[in-house]
Amino acid sequence: MSTFAKTELKLTLMCMTVFAFVLAVFAASVLYIFSNQIETESRADLRQLADAVIASIDYDEDEDKNPASAKPRRNRSR
Repeated sequence: MSTFAKTELKLTLMCMTVFAFVLAVFAASVLYIFSNQIETESRADLRQLADAVIASIDYDEDEDKNPASAKPRRNRSR
């Protein structure tokens, strides 16, 4: 193998290594950004749903008007 062929092979391998590293860093960055965005949106949707459920619960007091004994009643209207 000539010196030119060895140098060409080393240069090719070095370029492939650098390209693979850059590609891996880019893919990891995209994965992190999208997963973080999806998690943030999921938490916001879950918080909104929990707030809606909490708002739909009616608490009825018993005849003694004792709030400690109030029992939650589900609001059936939609």
